[in-house]
Amino acid sequence: MKLSSLLEVFPGAKVFGSKEKEIKYITDNSFDVKKDSLFVAIKGERFDGHNFIDEAKKKGAVCICLEDKKYITDDAAFILVDDSRKALSLIAQKFFDTFSLDMIGITGTNGKTTTAFLIEKIFSKAGIPISRLSTVGHMIQREEIPAKQTTPSPIELQSLLSKAKDGGAKFVVMEVSSHSLSQDRVYGIRFKDAIFTNLDEDHLDYHKTKKNYMLCKKKLFLSQDRDCRAFVNVDDPFWKEITKGIKSRVITYGIDNKAEIKAENIYEGKDGISFSIGKERIKIPFYGRYNIYNALAGIGVAMYNGISIDIIKDACSSFSLPPGRFEIINRNPFVIIDYAHTPDALYNTLSTCLKLSSNTIVVFGCGGERDKEKRPKMGKIACDLSSLAIVTSDNPRGEDLDIIINEIEKGMEKKHIRIKDRYEAIKKAISLAGKNDLVLIAGKGHEDYQIIGDKKTHFNDKEVALEILKK
Repeated sequence: MKLSSLLEVFPGAKVFGSKEKEIKYITDNSFDVKKDSLFVAIKGERFDGHNFIDEAKKKGAVCICLEDKKYITDDAAFILVDDSRKALSLIAQKFFDTFSLDMIGITGTNGKTTTAFLIEKIFSKAGIPISRLSTVGHMIQREEIPAKQTTPSPIELQSLLSKAKDGGAKFVVMEVSSHSLSQDRVYGIRFKDAIFTNLDEDHLDYHKTKKNYMLCKKKLFLSQDRDCRAFVNVDDPFWKEITKGIKSRVITYGIDNKAEIKAENIYEGKDGISFSIGKERIKIPFYGRYNIYNALAGIGVAMYNGISIDIIKDACSSFSLPPGRFEIINRNPFVIIDYAHTPDALYNTLSTCLKLSSNTIVVFGCGGERDKEKRPKMGKIACDLSSLAIVTSDNPRGEDLDIIINEIEKGMEKKHIRIKDRYEAIKKAISLAGKNDLVLIAGKGHEDYQIIGDKKTHFNDKEVALEILKK
């Protein structure tokens, strides 16, 4: 692709050197530069890409996108921009030519993955080609691709979108994390439909305050135009802040408050949940009030994209939850794996567990080098809503595990057990469970690793629990 073509996303950009350079690769990592590359110099938290411009040119970069004009020389083409992160996202979209895809973005603290999977299920049932990008993995052309993070970097993201488009996808549903919005990884992408699930305490180590966290989420909706739609959970106290000043059409969903898509006449039985939307009865074969919200969001997007209610009902009734989302791996006793790692998620999950068994044992921990304020809150919730709480490790990283558990225990007034080794904690919980009891292993869900110190080792709650159950 000619540099002049890439520059179409930068009307009025300051360009130095020839615009007729042939660009075969784009990267923001000097290690990945090849001949005929465009290198984007980004000022990060630890490294400044401007310091690697000379290295990039030596490796064959023919064009540099940068913020600091003092690095401009006459031995390559240069694009001078105000914000390299935003520029990278725009360049990647143009390079991979993904503008034709109808994008569905989901943001919020909890529920993103389940909602994404449900939308994929409904659209597929309707015969609409759709790909999915999510925390637990990406589904592109019926191929499951491991996910490194919830929302990929701009180049990886656009490469995946290009693969989806080439495979015939018309829609892509993707989770949009607060980190990705803060770092402009999805800058310039037009999300035809965007969903706000809820806002709870998470990532405050990064965002510092809940308001900053909310404002990051809001960026998804501020990027929409008047022809786009914003589906918002009207029962979440932040929904008015999220929608204030946005241009897109707001469509509300909920249970308690007035909403355009409202669940009523809710019944929760041993086979799952049923509820009414208007005159239609919807059934989902799993548990939890919070999953009604996830279903409402997915149903709403499907309805407004013209999918018939019969197809929606059929897809919902046969839907299976994603890996590590209230995943029941054993009965008698119940053993459940769940990703709940925030106060609200742990509260909702344990509340649902109490409907299945009056005697619930929960195994949980809190991540190291992450938001510390939620630790005593999660400790209190675990004690209040379980018969026994076992506190253990959950990616302590470089932080002292004893300190993490001490902070969790500040919220725990009831008797509990402290077992630092996660394997032993799970083993203890299962050994204590009677036939009619329930063991909830919370916090890691689909994850297949533990980060202790600077080492990332294989660890999967489901694998461990099944191994112990066999013994």
